[in-house]
Amino acid sequence: MNCKRSSSASSAARVAGNHDILREIFLILPAKSLIRFQSVSRHWQSLIFDDPSFLHSHTLHHSCRRRRCSEHQPSFLLRDSVTSQFFILNPTTKNLVPFRLRFPYLRILQSCNGLLLLECKNSPHGQKDYYICNPATMQSKKLLPDSGKFMTSFAGLFLVFDPSKSHHYKVIGLTRSGNRHGLCRGEDSEYKVEVYDSKTRTWKYQGKRSITYRPFCNGIYWKDGIYFVRPRGHSFFFYLDQDRENDRWIYEPPRIRSPGAKRNYIVESNGHMYCVMLNLYPNKNFCLVFEMDCNDYYIWSKKYHVDLNPISASFAENKGTDIGLLGMIRGDKEEYTLVISRAWQDNGLQVS
Repeated sequence: MNCKRSSSASSAARVAGNHDILREIFLILPAKSLIRFQSVSRHWQSLIFDDPSFLHSHTLHHSCRRRRCSEHQPSFLLRDSVTSQFFILNPTTKNLVPFRLRFPYLRILQSCNGLLLLECKNSPHGQKDYYICNPATMQSKKLLPDSGKFMTSFAGLFLVFDPSKSHHYKVIGLTRSGNRHGLCRGEDSEYKVEVYDSKTRTWKYQGKRSITYRPFCNGIYWKDGIYFVRPRGHSFFFYLDQDRENDRWIYEPPRIRSPGAKRNYIVESNGHMYCVMLNLYPNKNFCLVFEMDCNDYYIWSKKYHVDLNPISASFAENKGTDIGLLGMIRGDKEEYTLVISRAWQDNGLQVS
């Protein structure tokens, strides 16, 4: 009996110390298990979080599993506008799970394929710092500027991350050249373009570009470019590749004439960009979904007209007009899921 126990312990020790075997085991484990296992030893922690190739392989493996298993739908990160508390919402179970980020005062500037670009402060009027955060692993990385420069000097920061191409991310920073004051919206201005690469952990100057001045906010990374789509107003995008034509205009999404309030949302899902329009009027609620043409970035094409009355009828208050869009999910076979919610009330959040 003692010999068997000794043999089992010896086998377990050999497995625990074998880099290749551990890697294969860790690849099939979910992210939550890896977070727990990192505390077993420094060797395990280094294998899980310090090996970029492992993180990339783990992301690809589990993204493929999610695509094969239709029951595993993406989750949404929500924030209560009153308490500022975050929640994770699973659209299948419709359960809200509290989610905490370690920064007391923060603003999500952008999300990109599972990573978040955060503006963080320790006090309401404190210094702004910028982080890249992976909410699945709760790991974050502070963006550090080049010496002699402040991160707040950027007119715009944009996150670029495509796990199907690389496990490294990039951050694009735009700094206005020359005089920053007295420039009106719609006027041309020259911007310095700098790129932070997580692989080298350095900033690299990429030259200057002439871009018509606009507030750089709510940018979406899509098709190797940064897109600023305004449901009501001028929309434009610019390519990350300097050799391609930049600063191009996009036609705004079509306008609809109908009674009631209009709510417009720009969303990207599974490599496609959409404009979702909610038209809210008592007992006449509907939704229009437009998709931006992949070959002609100027054109929006109508995909769906959805009758929301069967859904909004379950939201008794205000005859179902107090609703909003939490998100849109496009599947690999062009199936679509719209996640609709009623506004926060004393009895919580209703989701359909």
